[in-house]
Amino acid sequence: MSQIFLPPKWLEQLCDPYAVLGISVSADDRQIFKRYHTLAKLLHPDRYAKSCNPDQQLATAILSYLINPAYEQLKHRHKRLIAIAMLRSDTRALQQQALCAQNTIAEEIREMSPPQAQLFYEEAIASYAEAQYKSLHQFYQVTQQISILNLVYLQLHKPDLFLPLKAVRIIPQVEVKPVELTLVDEKANVQPF
Repeated sequence: MSQIFLPPKWLEQLCDPYAVLGISVSADDRQIFKRYHTLAKLLHPDRYAKSCNPDQQLATAILSYLINPAYEQLKHRHKRLIAIAMLRSDTRALQQQALCAQNTIAEEIREMSPPQAQLFYEEAIASYAEAQYKSLHQFYQVTQQISILNLVYLQLHKPDLFLPLKAVRIIPQVEVKPVELTLVDEKANVQPF
């Protein structure tokens, strides 16, 4: 069996691990694992073992070069924060008009209030994720749309995503109770013999 490699352009442009997995940037550990597990089953080489499906090599390449690395990055909280930081830097590099010109859904989300945008964004991600790997030859375009949606969402509605709402103590706070001191006159306590 000859090995298929994904075009370098795909590997460069699909650097958003959230988009590769088809999940929102606010996904938690459980959602990340569940989506990865679903995609691993869908694209696993054993699924194509008994058939002569030409998509077997493409599915294996997508799983090996995109999905597995994306999951490895997102399964650790620290690496997720790095991924969000990288996406945020991408949002600063791109102009808002360029993002919206490429995606009508991105244009819609820009005009919504934050609660409306949150609901719309989650529903759009779910819709894209459902179609993302149905056709392996179109997954690239769908993944790009998810990536654009993630960038617009981060840029417009989630400036403090993953930042704690209040400072978290590293050292637990110790309760200190005041101690009452009284001076004792030693001469007053001395008994004559």
